[in-house]
This record gives sequence, C-alpha cells and structure tokens, in this order.
Amino acid sequence: MQSGWTAQKASGAALIVGALGMLVTYLLRPGLLIDGGGDSNRFADALRASAQNSELSHITATAGFIATVLMVSGLLQIWPLLGNRASDAIARWGLVFLLVTVVASAIAHGLTHIATHTVTHAADAGVDQLRANLVAVTIEGSKIGIRLVAATTLGLGTLGLALGLARRIPAGGSRTAAFVAAAVGLIGAVVAIVQGHVHDLDVKAIQIILVVLIDLWFVLLGVSLFRGEGEAWADESS
Repeated sequence: MQSGWTAQKASGAALIVGALGMLVTYLLRPGLLIDGGGDSNRFADALRASAQNSELSHITATAGFIATVLMVSGLLQIWPLLGNRASDAIARWGLVFLLVTVVASAIAHGLTHIATHTVTHAADAGVDQLRANLVAVTIEGSKIGIRLVAATTLGLGTLGLALGLARRIPAGGSRTAAFVAAAVGLIGAVVAIVQGHVHDLDVKAIQIILVVLIDLWFVLLGVSLFRGEGEAWADESS
C-alpha cells in the first residue's frame, strides 16, 4: 500500500465527499422531504415547492452539481484499475452510464435555477405572472424528464459497476455489498422506467431508499480507494 497523498487516495476522498454531498442535497431538495406534500411527478407541485423554497432550491442545485462531479471524478480512478475480463467491460459500461448521469444532472440542476428564478422574479422583470408561471411549468416538466433519465442511468451505472467490481473485490463484506448495490441499481432503473410511463405512480419513498443505499455504497468504494485497496482490485490473479 502506498504511503502519502496519492492520486488514488485523492480520488477516494473526492468520491466520499461527492457521494455524501449528493445524498444531502438530494434529501434537502424542495419537494422531497421539505415541503413534500405534493406529488413530485406533477409539474405544478414540483414548481410550487421550488418557488416557495427558492433559496434552498438554488443552493441544493449548485451544491448537488458540484457533489455529482466530485463523485464521478472519484469513480474515474477505477477505470485504469480494470483489465480485459468480461467483468471489466461491464464495469466500464457502468462508468459510462454514470458519466451520462452527471451530464443529465448538470442540465437538471441548471433548469432548477431557471424555473425557480422565472417564477419568483417575473414581477421584477415586468413580466406577467401567469405567463411566467406557464413558462416555468414547461421548464419544470423538462427538468423532471431529464431527472428520470438521470435516475435510469444512475441505476444502470451502479448495476454495471457493482457487478464488474464484484469479480475483482476480494471475497467478504465488500463483495457482498457490491452485489447488494447491483441489485439496488437494477431496482432503481426499473422504478425510473416505470415511473416515466405510469404518471400517477408516486414512488418517492422508494426512490429515497434506493438513492440512500446507492450513495452509501459509493462512500464504501471511496473508503476502499482512500485506503489504497484499489491496487488489489488491479491484480489480475485475483
């Protein structure tokens, strides 16, 4: 195990901070646990929650994007540890899906800023409030659609990465956690796909549980990288 502050240790720290930050900003997002009385799938309810908690919306959108980038920058350290096995290809497939998650999340966070600003500052700009609300609801609908994409790719990415790494992680609790994460990722992807087609289905509680479990697994991966255990994963004889 290398001593000192290595690239792997720095990536592990980024993954830990990013995953915890992503979890906190997700839970604090208006319309989920805070002011979550409405249906988060309904554009008007989601927009109302953001507008009534506009400062928190802006903060969680910005912090959430930064946390997501940190998380994936940490995950990218895993790429060079992979070899030429079929399981390694599956893990890389998972990493690519997670990169798509970052792009989709970045767009969704940006739309949060725009929608919230539109509905809360229409009068200041001399824009008719009803017209501003209609525009904001359209933006909010686009954001929800992009979040469904992000939820799907997050689930598929977790599934692929966890299954791929399970072949490399030594037998024990960490390997078991990888298989659990893979199952959670699969469930998460299925839930996101179903939610996108069954519009009256409110799966908020299920989504919260799945995101918590996925983020906790990312934290465990970050701890492993921080401790230098990734070198053992790169051992082709394992």
